[in-house]
Amino acid sequence: MENTQSDLSGPLQSLERVLLNELKQNQSLERVAIAFSGGLDSKSLLTAANNLYKARQITNLRAFHVNHGLQIESHGWLEKCQRDCHRLGIELACVSLELAEIAHSNIEQAARDARYQFFEQQLYDNEVLLFAHHQEDQAETLVFRLLRGSGLLGASAMPKSRKLGKGRLLRPWLNVPRQAIQEYASQQNIDWIEDPSNQSDRYSRNYLRLNILPAIAKKWPGYAKTLSRFSQQATEQSELLAEIAEQDLGQLTNENSTLNIELLVSLSLARQKNVVRHWARQLQQNSPSSSELSELFNQLGAAKEKSICIDFAGGKLRSYRGALIMGLKQEPEIIVPVKWEDINQNIVLSNGLILDFTELKSMGLRKPKSDEVVLIKPRIGGEKCCPGYRSKSTDLKSIYQELSVPPWEREWLPLVYFNDELVAVPGKFIAKKFMT
Repeated sequence: MENTQSDLSGPLQSLERVLLNELKQNQSLERVAIAFSGGLDSKSLLTAANNLYKARQITNLRAFHVNHGLQIESHGWLEKCQRDCHRLGIELACVSLELAEIAHSNIEQAARDARYQFFEQQLYDNEVLLFAHHQEDQAETLVFRLLRGSGLLGASAMPKSRKLGKGRLLRPWLNVPRQAIQEYASQQNIDWIEDPSNQSDRYSRNYLRLNILPAIAKKWPGYAKTLSRFSQQATEQSELLAEIAEQDLGQLTNENSTLNIELLVSLSLARQKNVVRHWARQLQQNSPSSSELSELFNQLGAAKEKSICIDFAGGKLRSYRGALIMGLKQEPEIIVPVKWEDINQNIVLSNGLILDFTELKSMGLRKPKSDEVVLIKPRIGGEKCCPGYRSKSTDLKSIYQELSVPPWEREWLPLVYFNDELVAVPGKFIAKKFMT
């Protein structure tokens, strides 16, 4: 749905003004989408956005609906959302999932992951996707994360805005109390979907919402506002710690994104933990647990004399030659020899690794001649080569040592041959004789 004019027709409700101000601050008036479940909050947000559209404050407006397939009624909810959007003239993008058949251990996380994957696929360049989370949702998320043992980053709870796919996610009503949304829905005569699962305390968040938070509210009626303010403070402090970590990383990080152990231990313990958490999140998109951090710092003192290897942030953390190296949880298997039939096409090896000849060209490898067959082989021992940085040939083991290739990588790294001559180890070196 597209609007082309820009004049205001009539007064706006207070929540509509909040929405408009947030969109203006984020420079997001051109392309707006709504995460539309059909419930009270998202239906109110859809209505407010549509009123702004009719007032010609929003240029384009559409909605996304995810049918998780977890309730018998869910297909009926999809149809109602389609009718609501059709009546308003709003384009609706939908997807139907069958999560009940694929997820058992953590259905909430599976639903969230599938939902966000759909949103990322749908968003246009610079489009903003609005979520209807409010102040009580923020408080609930904070308590939930704290009970799971989250640190300061987790206490930041839900960000008001962040990058999502090609666009951005925005929660314009994050500081708005639920009561204000209920009043707006009443004023606008909004009818919405009631999900019966919201009344079941089987799920962790529902248990908090139905049993814990109401008890807190009886004693501390303003708890949601207080916790929301705390989350904002935690966000600011997390950003400050991230800035400090970036400064420390500039001093500690080697060229291959490893951490210098000697320089790391020269910092205070608090800064060591801060920079290691930040480093792990950058490389793994995941944070180490408290127990993983404790295990690392229990072993770190011996890391300069002996190698350490621990599970860490979804991967493996090892030490080698005075550096901490973040690696895969499980190393790839040794490859099966294969002929690279067409170097213009990427080749997928038996252990899942993908080779791209353009990357080898960027390292300096020339193209094979018409009488040269390109082969990919595993290391068997005794290989010799003269890398571009050397004047004489030597064995591959010595080359790996010179390049500080960790021992656990050496067995599965693929070797590229032209006929019977070793010409490259991808990502490590090119043989001098075959350089451009």
